[in-house]
Formats: sequence, structure tokens, C-alpha cells
Amino acid sequence: AYNGGDPGASSSYGSKETPRGERWPSPDFPQRLPLPFDSNRNALNGMTKVLTETSMEIYDEKQQLVLNDLLDVICETSRYHASKVTDQGVQLLVDTLTSTNGISCPLDKLFPFMDLLRGCCLHLDFLSRLCSLYRLDDVLSSLMAQAFDVDSVKSAHTFLFLQAVCNLLVSSTSRDATLDFIAANQDTVLGSSTLTQHKHKHVLNGYATLLLNVASHVFNE
Repeated sequence: AYNGGDPGASSSYGSKETPRGERWPSPDFPQRLPLPFDSNRNALNGMTKVLTETSMEIYDEKQQLVLNDLLDVICETSRYHASKVTDQGVQLLVDTLTSTNGISCPLDKLFPFMDLLRGCCLHLDFLSRLCSLYRLDDVLSSLMAQAFDVDSVKSAHTFLFLQAVCNLLVSSTSRDATLDFIAANQDTVLGSSTLTQHKHKHVLNGYATLLLNVASHVFNE
């Protein structure tokens, strides 16, 4: 009965059933495509500053150069359609977030790396390399275990993970593997009280957007 916020509109309850294509998009539920979480230049600059400070504590000189190259590409958002990343950049970010291959970052300092992943999930070449180097659903399962450990990680870590998953649902390159991950973890991802009862507005917003993106795929398929 909400009617898209128009108090003068007549109620849709009790109306004659109409075909799905005519019912939707509607004023009440207009979103047909999945929504991404983009970054503006100020946010990217802030992320780069925090990442650089943290990476100096955990990376050697060679790894620092790899990170710098990845940041240069991801911060040039207007070049996403043509720019390229490296396998080493993809692997460094995944190794950092999963604490593998000798990289150990304190859990409370991982959130800027999750922010970088969220941005990278909008870069087509990064996605192509990520999905060719790893089983994406396995990587997401590992990241989820940390992100939903709300007693140990910052709220930013949790909502940035949700935003990364939302961004992965936008591209056809990563969509199927992401849906496989969600299907295999329905109770945790879609119905967890960790998310539905969370107190942070950005976590709730990320969770709601994830539900919206999944719903759009259900409808379109």
C-alpha cells in the first residue's frame, strides 16, 4: 500500500492480477538491475593513505611495489574499461585477506584491504584474473568467516565485505560463482541474525542491497 511514497495514490491491494512484466518495475520496487557500490576520488585517496600505512608494516619492498601498481590502476576509475592489473596484484590482495603465503595482517587492520577488494570487484580485468586464479566461492567463504566475526573485526570490515559481494553480482564474469557461494551459505548470508540485527547502518544497507541484488537475479532468470 506504500505506492512509491505518493499518499494520493490509490491502494494496489485487491487490484486485478497482472502479468509480471507489467507489474515490475513498479514505483514500489523499481530496481531491475543489481546495484554496485562505487568509490569517489576522496574515498579512494583515503583508502590509499590507510593502505600505505598498514602495508609498510606487513609487506617487503617487492610486495609494496606490487600494491602500489594495483592502487594506481584501481584509483583511475575512468580507465577501468581499458586498464590491466597483474596476477601478482590479485594474488597479493587475496593472500593478505586470507593470511596465506607468509602474509600476516592484524585482523583489526584488514578492513582497508577489504575496501580495496570492493573497488577491484568493479574492474573487469581484475575479476577475470581473480576467477581464473581461484575458485571464487572458496575465497568468499574464507573472507566471510572473518567478516562475520563481529566480536573481532571492525564494522567497516563487515559492511565492506557485503559491498564486495554486491559488486561481484554486477558482472557476468563473477556472478555465477558468487551466486553459488550465496546458495551454499544461504542461512549465514541471507538469514543470519548477525546481519539482520546488526546496529550499524552501513551493515544494514549492505545487507539490504545484497538481498535486492539477489532478488533482481531471481526475477531476471
